[in-house]
Amino acid sequence: MPYNQKFEQVDFSGQRLEREEYDNCEFVNCNFQDADICTIEFIECQFKDCNLSNALCKNTAFKDVEFESCKLIGLAFNECNSFLLQLSFNECQLNFSNFSNLFLNGSSFNSSSLYQCHFANSNFKGVSLNDCDFKGAIFESCDLQNCDFSNSINFEINPSENQLKNARFSKEGVLGLIQHLPIKIV
Repeated sequence: MPYNQKFEQVDFSGQRLEREEYDNCEFVNCNFQDADICTIEFIECQFKDCNLSNALCKNTAFKDVEFESCKLIGLAFNECNSFLLQLSFNECQLNFSNFSNLFLNGSSFNSSSLYQCHFANSNFKGVSLNDCDFKGAIFESCDLQNCDFSNSINFEINPSENQLKNARFSKEGVLGLIQHLPIKIV
């Protein structure tokens, strides 16, 4: 079990990684693109400037894991092990990823792009969503109570299909809450 180790510029792309538990490890400039990281446990790990695009992550555990300036395009987070799942994204590309059916309390999304991500039946209650771009993202039956969208852009959220109690939006962002209505704003 790797503990408190630093991995730099390691190319795992297209490989199947052995089931391991990485505890308090740091991955810097590593390439996991198209890798099979299924059933691996990452506990209190940090990923910086890494590419995890299209990695297979069925039953992968991300417990208190931080991603900074990472490319995570097309990840099926909905297939991850949800026990103690806690994620922090800062300046990441998460486009085309799936966050459906997840309990993400304690997670944070900062200055990240989430184009065409899928959020269905997810619990984001109190999650930080600071300065994110949700262009084309789908929100269906989500608990978004106490979320702060005030600095985020391009979201379209139907208030009748999602829980928004005490969620915060900018005046400009309110348009993203009424896009589904059969009205014209001039």
